[in-house]
Amino acid sequence: MTMSKELWEFTRQFHGLLETGEYSFVECLSIPAERLHEGDFKQIMIEVTNKVASGYPLHHVMKEYPDTFSPEFVSMIRSGMNEGKLDIVLQDFLNQAT
Repeated sequence: MTMSKELWEFTRQFHGLLETGEYSFVECLSIPAERLHEGDFKQIMIEVTNKVASGYPLHHVMKEYPDTFSPEFVSMIRSGMNEGKLDIVLQDFLNQAT
């Protein structure tokens, strides 16, 4: 699966925050989103974070942005969330992507 450098870095930070267990799920999305450089990806991640904060599942929101999130990436997120192992799934993904 190919991904942009921005999405990889966002995913790395998102995973790190999730792994600590010190932040809410929405905070784990919003903190790295706020750190992004201004641009389309930052705007998309802010929109994703806001929709998740409103109660929408992350994988459903990501499907709305197919140019940013591949079907494989969305499927990986859905699988990790359904199994309650998103942090493990993200770690495996990051290990394979490096």
